[in-house]
Amino acid sequence: QENEGEKTFIEIVATPGASSTVKMQIHMSTTDANGKKTTLPTAQIVAIENQPAKLMQANSDGSENFSLSVIATSKRIAN
Repeated sequence: QENEGEKTFIEIVATPGASSTVKMQIHMSTTDANGKKTTLPTAQIVAIENQPAKLMQANSDGSENFSLSVIATSKRIAN
C-alpha cells in the first residue's frame, strides 16, 4: 500500500497449528519517501482453516487505523 509517499509492506508466515488451525505471524514495515524503513510490531494469530480471520489496529481514540482480513488454507504435500 502506498499513501503520501509512504509504502506499507506486509509479510505473512503461516505454519500448521493443532487440529485444523493455522498459526500466522504478520510482519509489517513502512518505508518513507526518503527510503527510511521502519519495522512495526509483529502480530501473531491462530485461525481456523478456511474461515476468515481479521487483524485490526486502532487509533488512541478507538477508531480503526488499519485492518487485514485473511482466510488461512493449508496445502498438504503428498509423499
